[in-house]
Amino acid sequence: MVRSLARRATSRACLDPLGVDYVFFDAIAGDQGRESFGAYDDAKYLINTGRRPIPGEIGCHASHLALWKLCASQKNPLVIMEDDAEPERNFVAALAATEYLVQRYGFVRLQSDGPNRQCPKKLIAIAGEFSLYYYEKYPYGAMCYALSPSAARALVAASGTLTGPVDLFIRRFWKHGQPLYGLSPHAVKAGPHSAQSTIPGRAKDKTPAGLRIRRLLHKAKSALDRASFNKRYLSERSAGDVAVGPAVGSRQFVDMPRMRRS
Repeated sequence: MVRSLARRATSRACLDPLGVDYVFFDAIAGDQGRESFGAYDDAKYLINTGRRPIPGEIGCHASHLALWKLCASQKNPLVIMEDDAEPERNFVAALAATEYLVQRYGFVRLQSDGPNRQCPKKLIAIAGEFSLYYYEKYPYGAMCYALSPSAARALVAASGTLTGPVDLFIRRFWKHGQPLYGLSPHAVKAGPHSAQSTIPGRAKDKTPAGLRIRRLLHKAKSALDRASFNKRYLSERSAGDVAVGPAVGSRQFVDMPRMRRS
């Protein structure tokens, strides 16, 4: 946000010493974000989250959407980092690896998996000191990720109706059709401002029995759709040949068609 002077100062203090190019994007405030979407489905939002939307949550989603549109309109990939993120020591090296990987794979998560570290994923490629994994079940969070223009266009195309928070939208890859990948070791962690949520009020109200049943059915269908997408994607990859790309850092880039569970 324009008014978040302390957060901007912290971001500068983290990024300036690294010598990376960056710009601040003035985030969209609260309910103003509704104008970014063609429609708003209150019923689906309730089924997806178990609660009503929060203004700050809408603004956050709209801000990411605006950056997706920016990326889709240009030729170069974009790294999106929220203002509560903090680069790890390997951040610059991770950007170098990601610059090649994101053009090949479309979407690369740079932050850790967070508390849900049991997200199933498969090794896809090795680039220097980093490994790239395909997420069979994507973790929550949109703190830092890179995306190519083609991936951005896929996200924008599926964003006509607001039905949930931005991280929930991203993780539903079977809906927008963009496979999701993550870099390991991760290059971004939660920064000093992460505990000070800019989106308060996410506590869920007591859920009526009818809504609980609808949410259970919705989750079951989502699990089936996710499994179907994963089966198709992994089947297509296992049929490919090994592809060797340019060297990244001290090691060659190697694309791995036959993957193993991490």
